[in-house]
Amino acid sequence: MSTKNRYSDIILFDAVRKSLGSFLSKDEILLDWSKPKASVAHALATHLYKHLGIEESDPLWVDAGVQGADIMVHDRAGKQILGIIFSFTYLSSNQQGQLIRLEQEGCKMTIGLAFLPQKEYILTYRPKKGRLDYYHYVKPTGEMNKLKEKEIRTDLEAGQLTLGIKRGR
Repeated sequence: MSTKNRYSDIILFDAVRKSLGSFLSKDEILLDWSKPKASVAHALATHLYKHLGIEESDPLWVDAGVQGADIMVHDRAGKQILGIIFSFTYLSSNQQGQLIRLEQEGCKMTIGLAFLPQKEYILTYRPKKGRLDYYHYVKPTGEMNKLKEKEIRTDLEAGQLTLGIKRGR
Protein backbone atom coordinates (compact mmCIF):
# COMPACT_ATOMS: atom_id res chain seq x y z
CA MET A 1 0.00 0.00 0.00
CA SER A 2 1.38 3.42 -0.88
CA THR A 3 2.24 5.89 1.87
CA LYS A 4 -0.44 8.24 0.56
CA ASN A 5 -3.22 5.65 0.98
CA ARG A 6 -1.68 4.14 4.09
CA TYR A 7 -2.08 7.41 5.96
CA SER A 8 -5.29 8.81 4.50
CA ASP A 9 -7.49 11.04 6.65
CA ILE A 10 -9.88 8.16 7.34
CA ILE A 11 -7.11 5.81 8.44
CA LEU A 12 -5.45 8.46 10.61
CA PHE A 13 -8.73 9.46 12.26
CA ASP A 14 -9.63 5.82 12.89
CA ALA A 15 -6.18 5.15 14.37
CA VAL A 16 -6.70 8.06 16.78
CA ARG A 17 -10.12 6.66 17.74
CA LYS A 18 -8.72 3.14 18.31
CA SER A 19 -5.74 4.54 20.21
CA LEU A 20 -8.05 6.43 22.54
CA GLY A 21 -9.97 3.20 23.19
CA SER A 22 -6.87 1.18 24.00
CA PHE A 23 -5.44 4.06 26.05
CA LEU A 24 -8.63 4.22 28.14
CA SER A 25 -8.75 0.46 28.65
CA LYS A 26 -5.08 0.13 29.69
CA ASP A 27 -3.79 3.52 30.82
CA GLU A 28 -6.74 5.65 31.96
CA ILE A 29 -5.31 5.63 35.50
CA LEU A 30 -2.64 8.06 34.24
CA LEU A 31 -5.30 10.77 33.99
CA ASP A 32 -5.64 10.69 37.80
CA TRP A 33 -1.94 11.26 38.40
CA SER A 34 -0.54 14.62 39.45
CA LYS A 35 0.96 16.36 36.39
CA PRO A 36 0.51 13.40 34.02
CA LYS A 37 1.29 15.19 30.73
CA ALA A 38 4.50 13.28 29.89
CA SER A 39 3.09 9.90 30.95
CA VAL A 40 -0.13 10.40 28.96
CA ALA A 41 1.84 11.56 25.89
CA HIS A 42 4.11 8.51 26.09
CA ALA A 43 1.25 6.03 26.58
CA LEU A 44 -0.91 7.56 23.84
CA ALA A 45 2.08 7.66 21.47
CA THR A 46 2.65 3.95 22.11
CA HIS A 47 -0.98 3.16 21.26
CA LEU A 48 -0.78 5.29 18.10
CA TYR A 49 2.37 3.50 16.98
CA LYS A 50 0.53 0.19 17.28
CA HIS A 51 -2.74 1.28 15.63
CA LEU A 52 -0.99 3.01 12.73
CA GLY A 53 0.85 -0.25 12.00
CA ILE A 54 4.26 1.43 11.99
CA GLU A 55 7.07 -1.10 11.67
CA GLU A 56 10.75 -0.78 12.49
CA SER A 57 11.60 -0.52 8.79
CA ASP A 58 9.22 2.43 8.31
CA PRO A 59 10.77 5.90 8.16
CA LEU A 60 8.10 7.22 10.57
CA TRP A 61 8.41 8.02 14.25
CA VAL A 62 5.87 8.80 16.96
CA ASP A 63 7.51 11.38 19.22
CA ALA A 64 6.27 13.30 22.23
CA GLY A 65 6.77 17.04 22.72
CA VAL A 66 8.19 18.04 19.34
CA GLN A 67 7.41 20.63 16.68
CA GLY A 68 4.73 22.36 18.76
CA ALA A 69 2.70 19.19 19.36
CA ASP A 70 2.34 16.93 22.38
CA ILE A 71 2.55 13.94 20.00
CA MET A 72 3.85 14.02 16.44
CA VAL A 73 3.89 11.25 13.84
CA HIS A 74 6.57 12.29 11.35
CA ASP A 75 9.64 11.19 9.44
CA ARG A 76 12.01 13.46 11.41
CA ALA A 77 12.99 15.12 8.14
CA GLY A 78 10.10 17.57 7.92
CA LYS A 79 7.14 15.46 6.75
CA GLN A 80 4.41 15.63 9.40
CA ILE A 81 1.65 13.02 9.25
CA LEU A 82 -0.29 13.56 12.50
CA GLY A 83 0.03 16.17 15.24
CA ILE A 84 -1.86 15.92 18.53
CA ILE A 85 -2.21 18.55 21.22
CA PHE A 86 -4.04 17.60 24.39
CA SER A 87 -5.15 19.10 27.67
CA PHE A 88 -6.95 18.07 30.84
CA THR A 89 -9.37 20.97 30.40
CA TYR A 90 -10.82 22.52 27.25
CA LEU A 91 -8.10 23.50 24.81
CA SER A 92 -7.09 27.13 25.24
CA SER A 93 -7.26 29.55 22.34
CA ASN A 94 -3.44 29.32 22.13
CA GLN A 95 -3.59 25.53 21.87
CA GLN A 96 -6.33 25.73 19.24
CA GLY A 97 -4.22 28.28 17.37
CA GLN A 98 -1.25 25.90 17.49
CA LEU A 99 -3.40 23.12 16.00
CA ILE A 100 -4.41 25.42 13.17
CA ARG A 101 -0.79 26.55 12.60
CA LEU A 102 0.39 22.93 12.40
CA GLU A 103 -2.27 22.24 9.77
CA GLN A 104 -1.40 25.39 7.81
CA GLU A 105 2.30 24.47 7.91
CA GLY A 106 1.58 21.17 6.17
CA CYS A 107 0.84 18.62 8.88
CA LYS A 108 -1.52 16.14 7.16
CA MET A 109 -3.88 15.93 10.17
CA THR A 110 -3.98 17.75 13.49
CA ILE A 111 -6.14 16.70 16.41
CA GLY A 112 -6.83 18.32 19.77
CA LEU A 113 -7.98 16.24 22.73
CA ALA A 114 -9.56 17.54 25.93
CA PHE A 115 -9.54 14.85 28.62
CA LEU A 116 -12.31 16.30 30.77
CA PRO A 117 -12.67 14.75 34.23
CA GLN A 118 -16.11 13.42 35.13
CA LYS A 119 -17.27 13.48 31.50
CA GLU A 120 -18.29 10.41 29.52
CA TYR A 121 -16.46 11.75 26.47
CA ILE A 122 -13.19 13.20 25.28
CA LEU A 123 -13.75 16.46 23.41
CA THR A 124 -11.90 16.23 20.11
CA TYR A 125 -10.95 19.20 17.93
CA ARG A 126 -9.98 18.93 14.28
CA PRO A 127 -9.03 21.91 12.12
CA LYS A 128 -9.72 21.27 8.47
CA LYS A 129 -9.47 23.76 5.61
CA GLY A 130 -10.70 26.91 7.33
CA ARG A 131 -13.01 25.36 9.91
CA LEU A 132 -12.75 23.66 13.27
CA ASP A 133 -14.76 20.48 13.76
CA TYR A 134 -15.73 19.29 17.23
CA TYR A 135 -16.34 15.64 18.09
CA HIS A 136 -17.16 13.64 21.19
CA TYR A 137 -15.21 10.44 21.62
CA VAL A 138 -17.76 8.53 23.72
CA LYS A 139 -15.77 6.57 26.31
CA PRO A 140 -18.17 3.66 26.92
CA THR A 141 -18.77 2.87 23.23
CA GLY A 142 -15.62 4.12 21.48
CA GLU A 143 -17.74 6.06 18.98
CA MET A 144 -16.63 9.37 17.54
CA ASN A 145 -19.65 11.64 17.07
CA LYS A 146 -19.42 15.00 15.31
CA LEU A 147 -20.96 17.79 17.38
CA LYS A 148 -20.51 20.91 15.32
CA GLU A 149 -18.17 22.89 13.16
CA LYS A 150 -17.23 26.53 13.12
CA GLU A 151 -15.40 28.73 10.69
CA ILE A 152 -11.90 29.64 11.79
CA ARG A 153 -11.48 33.36 12.14
CA THR A 154 -8.40 34.92 10.63
CA ASP A 155 -6.04 37.03 12.74
CA LEU A 156 -7.49 40.15 11.11
CA GLU A 157 -11.05 39.19 12.08
CA ALA A 158 -10.02 38.12 15.57
CA GLY A 159 -8.66 41.59 16.28
CA GLN A 160 -11.76 43.38 15.05
CA LEU A 161 -14.00 45.05 17.58
CA THR A 162 -17.64 44.38 16.84
CA LEU A 163 -20.24 46.92 17.78
CA GLY A 164 -23.99 46.35 17.99
CA ILE A 165 -24.77 48.95 15.33
CA LYS A 166 -27.50 48.05 12.87
CA ARG A 167 -27.12 49.07 9.26
CA GLY A 168 -29.89 50.90 7.49
CA ARG A 169 -33.38 51.52 8.80
